[in-house]
Amino acid sequence: MMIRGGLWKNTEDEILKVAVMKYGINEWDRISTLLNSKSAKQCKARWFQWLEPSIKKVEWTREEDEKLLHLAKLMPSQWRTIAKNVNGRTASQCIERYEKLLDAACNDNYEDPRRLRAGEIDPNPETRPARPDPVDMDEDEKEMLSEARARLANTKGKKAKRKAREAQLEEARRIASLQKRRELKAAGIDDKSTWNQQKRKRNGIDYNAEIPFEKKPPLGFYNVGDEDREVVLEQHDQFPLTIEELEGKRRVDVEAELRKQDIAKNKISNKLNIDDFSNVETVRKRSKLMLPAPQISDTELEEIAKMSNAGDLVGSENGFTDANYFGVTHATRRFGLTPSKGTVIRDELHINEGIDKDDGVNLKQLKCSQRFRINNLHKGLSNLPKPKSEYQIVVQPVPEDNEEAGHQALVTKKRSKVLNMRADEDKHGAVAVLPSTIEQADQIIRKELLSLKEHDCAKYPIDEKVVTTFEEDELREADSMIVEEAQYPGEAQKSCSPGCCLSSIAEDGNPVACLRSEFEKVQNEFEKVKKKAQIIENKVKVRTDGYEKRAKDVLWPKIEETFKQMDTATKELECFQALQKQEQLAATSRINNMWEEVQKQKELEQTLQKRYGDLVVKLEKKQHQSKGAVPKMLF
Repeated sequence: MMIRGGLWKNTEDEILKVAVMKYGINEWDRISTLLNSKSAKQCKARWFQWLEPSIKKVEWTREEDEKLLHLAKLMPSQWRTIAKNVNGRTASQCIERYEKLLDAACNDNYEDPRRLRAGEIDPNPETRPARPDPVDMDEDEKEMLSEARARLANTKGKKAKRKAREAQLEEARRIASLQKRRELKAAGIDDKSTWNQQKRKRNGIDYNAEIPFEKKPPLGFYNVGDEDREVVLEQHDQFPLTIEELEGKRRVDVEAELRKQDIAKNKISNKLNIDDFSNVETVRKRSKLMLPAPQISDTELEEIAKMSNAGDLVGSENGFTDANYFGVTHATRRFGLTPSKGTVIRDELHINEGIDKDDGVNLKQLKCSQRFRINNLHKGLSNLPKPKSEYQIVVQPVPEDNEEAGHQALVTKKRSKVLNMRADEDKHGAVAVLPSTIEQADQIIRKELLSLKEHDCAKYPIDEKVVTTFEEDELREADSMIVEEAQYPGEAQKSCSPGCCLSSIAEDGNPVACLRSEFEKVQNEFEKVKKKAQIIENKVKVRTDGYEKRAKDVLWPKIEETFKQMDTATKELECFQALQKQEQLAATSRINNMWEEVQKQKELEQTLQKRYGDLVVKLEKKQHQSKGAVPKMLF
């Protein structure tokens, strides 16, 4: 006998649970397509006999066993009906438990029917616990698992959207009708459906229309009328009203929005010229290397080089002290001895205190400490990781600070631009080509002019030569003014046309024609500006016409009504403030009057209580006297 599928596995159970959550408990053919080794009938049996949440998988109790035996006696072989009466148990569980109880009653050493012998096949694998998954799954099982994951994860299909939309609309319709009925009931109007419902349930209790077994509390001493207020119903905003709100944003719209954001970011980065720091080839411009002046001269370097060639002491002995405990006691430095004849202090373990430069230590001691630092530096550098890229550093010559050159540059900056341009021409004069005939004539004229100037200066000397000097701030301000004027060189020429001239410089001496031409020009400019203004006015009118109508028809009446309400509110506020002042003034006198009345009531109550006590005493005396008089009359 061949049984398809066999025992169920954990993965198959999980796939079946998720499929039932998505497709429901009626689409077993579709659910079975997710499981290659199971049929629709087996999937249905597995769900209703093992995976359904209401099924109990714990041990049977004594009460359940008694109920099972009693029902089996009343309804033999009707296991489905018996399972319905035994809560949380399936028909197969009832059969197995009944057979087990019968075997236990017949023989003490019975065999468990749930156990299988070698070679037997379980005919009901749907009622057995799931088998654990193997560590290494087959390719078919992996493919089945991936396909089921992909199909079950797709919850945005057309059918799923339609079902969700129908459910949401049905819920919104139900809540709207319920809210409508409540509002009608609050307004005193009975709905027809409510009336029919009351008519149908005439002999019973309508749980929607009234509170069952309601007991209204009796009226007390205090007034609770202010506590009865209407309940404001909240709007159910959680239910979507449109298809877009129900389905949410589509993936295409989200991608388009992200694409627009990327384009905007790229534009901003292009404007700011942001470098791509993720690129390894991007090299940052290095600034000039400014090094300080050397602190060690060449002679000192030569002495250090000679010291490095000297040999070290043999062993670890150090004979600068006579004591035998030099390894324990700290070495004492002698300040009275000559520095050049001191013994080298081997302090590689840093036992001694710090050595200063002025303590008489010779260069060999410095060399020893320097060697120790160099060794530590080499060890630290050897532990560094290997470089991933190579760098080449080009050291540019350090510009020397020349005070004379700076002073000369400052003087040159304060000179006029004409002299600076002439100095530049003199510098580049050697590179220029041979002058032409016109240039040669200009040179001759300049020489003659220079000789005439020298003659005039010698013949008519000037007593005091005054040369005006300007500050750097004044020169900078003048340069900025020149640059500002040079930005608009053609504005003056644009304003004056060739056909128009001023009346003061008219060739024919007719000022009327010049004025007429000026008037026509101004009139033409006015017409152009007028046309532009009309176009802009039409655009503004098109855009603001709706707002004006809305403000005139809707907003202005609301504003007037609001102002009226403000006026009435201010008047009411003033009235209530006046009432408050009057109440505050009259409250003290009213309280005193009430207090006096209370005192009077107390006094009256005391007198009445006293009188009542006296009357009670008199009544008791009379009753006592009357009781004593009756026996006397009998005798």
